[in-house]
Amino acid sequence: MYSCNPELEKSNFTAFMGYYQTAWHTLSVYIQVVKSSNRCFAIMFPARYRTAFTCKNTIIFLGISSFFCFSHVTLFIYYGCYYFYSNQFYAWSFYKPECDESPGAVINLFTQIALVSFTLCLDCLILGLLWKRRTQNTRSKHGSREKRFFFQTCLTSLFHAGMLIPPRLLKPLTTNQFLIFLTGTPSMMTFHAMNEFLFVAFTLNTIRKKNDSHVTAISKTTHTPMNTSTITPA
Repeated sequence: MYSCNPELEKSNFTAFMGYYQTAWHTLSVYIQVVKSSNRCFAIMFPARYRTAFTCKNTIIFLGISSFFCFSHVTLFIYYGCYYFYSNQFYAWSFYKPECDESPGAVINLFTQIALVSFTLCLDCLILGLLWKRRTQNTRSKHGSREKRFFFQTCLTSLFHAGMLIPPRLLKPLTTNQFLIFLTGTPSMMTFHAMNEFLFVAFTLNTIRKKNDSHVTAISKTTHTPMNTSTITPA
């Protein structure tokens, strides 16, 4: 069986990669809040959507989120909780077992729980608004858009739950090293990739439909019959 180099296993580089993974994983949770808020605002306030979710506002929010994420990592370092890569469990762990209950770990865990709960509440709100609009307006155009938002919201929530549930809940239930490995980074990255692919797919579909409608409008304008009754003979 392949054995990890013990010197690399407990090196500063491995500790840095553990902190790096923690920061970016927490940031991905913040990004889910941004995307869910984006969908909710587009449904509730379509007229103000373009002015609220500008590139500048999004960058500001991501900057604030990045600051909080790397602050979580700073708490780990401040309390002496250093990562190493466990060759036994194929995952990053702390040198000290008590670090799992350190302020940094507790704050990081409860922050993620709060953000996920907030995201799920927004998704439920979107679902309720879509259902209400569907009962009030049965036109096919709005129904198609509502279906896209509905499936994107539900699938995103499921993929997001898949990112957090296996590492947090399933990993402690087994002692099989291979299952522990699968419920760690591979599971989180798989669901994360599926979630981002879903977001890109829906975005491209929306852009394509907007471009098609724009081309159709232009073609109708260029092929409008000329009104000859207003032309004065030479």
